[in-house]
Amino acid sequence: MTLPGYEDKPVVSARALELSSNVLNTIKEHGIDNPILSTHLERIHELTGPEIRYIVSNARLRGEPIGSGEKGYFYARRSEELDQTIAHLRGREFKISIVRERLEYTQRQLAERSRRRSFQEAMEL
Repeated sequence: MTLPGYEDKPVVSARALELSSNVLNTIKEHGIDNPILSTHLERIHELTGPEIRYIVSNARLRGEPIGSGEKGYFYARRSEELDQTIAHLRGREFKISIVRERLEYTQRQLAERSRRRSFQEAMEL
């Protein structure tokens, strides 16, 4: 699996994609009261942290109710078990949007400085 513009750099290994159903099955064995750490999933399935996160993210996009917290991943059986995970994701989303907005502001500032420099250079000719 690759991202557009990064065709030469795979996001995850083919092996990770092959093992995604095994990882999901392992998570399904763990409820909110006995979550499994990513490091344990990595060890069990011989995958990396980014590969586990990729598999979990894709499973969530397919509608799998995978929750997570400080103690690891779990398979939610009741809707309220996902509350903490959803709140955590909202917080991350907000922080990311603040960083993105600041970076866009910085980008505009850089573009403006570049335009001013080009104008000054043209005036000196």
